[in-house]
Amino acid sequence: MEKTTRVLVIDDTPTCRKVTSAMLQRLNCLVDCAANGKEAAGLLDQNRYDLLLLDWMMPIMNGEELVRHVRDGSAGVHHQLVPIIVITADLFAAPRERCLQAGVNGYLPKPVDYEKLALLVAELMCPAY
Repeated sequence: MEKTTRVLVIDDTPTCRKVTSAMLQRLNCLVDCAANGKEAAGLLDQNRYDLLLLDWMMPIMNGEELVRHVRDGSAGVHHQLVPIIVITADLFAAPRERCLQAGVNGYLPKPVDYEKLALLVAELMCPAY
């Protein structure tokens, strides 16, 4: 039996959460959503996720702060190595190199392209892919 990938989508824009969630559901992922990093931190305390997709620019706790929270173990030891994909519309505020240095595993510009998302999810969830 194939394991279902559990994904947490974190974005302050409701439309982006909805569209990204729909794409992930097409990939047979089980999706939860959060509107900001603080809300995501609460969900990370309650659940185990296989993948995080997050916007870099958010209020309350931004993407960079959330990545640090996850990578330093504050979101639980089981999440320290979880793959993280940044999705962003502002390529200047979230340059690829800065995201990767923060501990991000993948990077996609908005609007998210389904084929690129599917390929990146496959690469991160099945490294031998």
